Amino acid sequence: MNDQWRVLLISDDRALCDHLTEIFTEEGHHVFLAHSPSEGLSRWRGRRFDLILLDLALPAMKGLTTLQRIRAQDQNTCVVVLIAHDEIRDAIEAVRQGADGYIEKHQLTSEADLAEFFHIIQRALEIRRSQVSRSRLEQEIRQTNEELEETIGQLEQARTELHEEQHRLKHILFSLSELVIVVDTSEQVVLINPSAARELGMAPEHILGRPITQLSIHPRVLEGIRHVIPSEETLQLELPRLRTDSVDHQRAFRATFNPVRSEHGLLLGVVIVLHDITQEKELEQMKIDFYSMIVHDLRSPATAIIGFTDLLAQEAVGPLNAAQREIVEIIQRSVRKLLNLINDFLDYSAIDAGFLRLEKRNTNLNELIRHAVHEIRPLANQRQQILEVRMPSDPVIALLDDERINQVLSNLLSNAIKYTPEGGHITVSLREDPEHVIIEVSDTGIGIPQDQIPLLFSKYARARNARARQIKGTGLGLLIVKEIVQAHGGKIAVESSVGEGSTFRVTLPRAEATSSVQPPLYPERQEDPAITAMTAEEVAVLSSRR
Repeated sequence: MNDQWRVLLISDDRALCDHLTEIFTEEGHHVFLAHSPSEGLSRWRGRRFDLILLDLALPAMKGLTTLQRIRAQDQNTCVVVLIAHDEIRDAIEAVRQGADGYIEKHQLTSEADLAEFFHIIQRALEIRRSQVSRSRLEQEIRQTNEELEETIGQLEQARTELHEEQHRLKHILFSLSELVIVVDTSEQVVLINPSAARELGMAPEHILGRPITQLSIHPRVLEGIRHVIPSEETLQLELPRLRTDSVDHQRAFRATFNPVRSEHGLLLGVVIVLHDITQEKELEQMKIDFYSMIVHDLRSPATAIIGFTDLLAQEAVGPLNAAQREIVEIIQRSVRKLLNLINDFLDYSAIDAGFLRLEKRNTNLNELIRHAVHEIRPLANQRQQILEVRMPSDPVIALLDDERINQVLSNLLSNAIKYTPEGGHITVSLREDPEHVIIEVSDTGIGIPQDQIPLLFSKYARARNARARQIKGTGLGLLIVKEIVQAHGGKIAVESSVGEGSTFRVTLPRAEATSSVQPPLYPERQEDPAITAMTAEEVAVLSSRR
């Protein structure tokens, strides 16, 4: 035997105790003796034993009583009872009370009996170990069952809560005035609320599970879905209507496309929320129409005033004294400023309403820049500024709207003159590459703070430094410039340092359609001394009348 047992022997038979001690010791086991039930219980409580040999023929406290006390608290230790030849019934009762076996004392007298003795002991130990294992397993199973029942209860509660939450979400979804459509990554409709189904003129059950391409829905919806699925980015679009099979009594919508992801970040589909903006569009159009009407009505009398003050200034209706001429000049300057404001607002109104239209033709940019500089030079001369032009000797041809690009040049040159102190330097340059033409307007003016550059091209934006605040303007000029440049497929950039000046760079695609060039918008002409001698205000008035 390889195992070493700790054996507690409880018996008042000294000879038996000595004999069993010798037997177990020879086998390498450790024996602890107790000659009374109380001594045996005391030893048992203080230590752990592998085997208890309990003599049933104990005085004062019978062996069965001792067994009962041990088993009441200890189910792990193997207990074998020792009986006399005539105590079989007591042995059977002991087994019923929890003993793992019994041995008759007379069996311990021979070698053969010793082998049988150890066999009985070994089998009793195995039985107890199996019972202990089974007991532990049963306990683990009970504990697992309890935990499983608790988990099932929690799952049931979670399922109930989830069902209630789904019911609430479904109720909220179906109560929304917004239209909601959800598609999976294969573009099949997996959810639609009644508002969206009604707008499409179909019952929800006839839409669910169908590819969205089979519905009479605006093509921009499909474009939005096919943008979001690969990019997984939110997108917002405006739709003039949702259905394509009818244009009567349909509403305009702002559609927001959001990717739907699982808790692990896997893309599941796209949710489309459509907000009705029909009233917004109608109010916006009414505002634009009213705004344009008012501005147009203002421009007509302003133009008339300019015409009549020109006649007065030219003394066409009679000579003017010095005071009268000063009054006429004040009227001319004021009306010119008013007309410039009206023109800016008209241009912005057209851009804001989406009515900016380009009439492109092959244009000689050298000629266009030369004319713009010719128009603005008197104003630069008045401020004693140097206005320099740098252009290639060969014509630079590009496909563009020459009137609109002239507007861009006039605006940039006017700003450069306004924001450059007297005696400053302004440079207009033109260069080209195989795909683009680049126009730059540079000045040595007051410059723009870096934190204000990103705001330059927004509505009513103007530089906020003290010098700039003294210069009048609408704040719409650069916004109009940006919109015109972008409408041509180009871009505008700014480089500036406070106190050193600014450079506005306009990059336009060449997009030259043919080698032929249309007649220039502003024909070549010799400078008229009379025009050169005119004041900057008069030049601007002539420009506004063009």
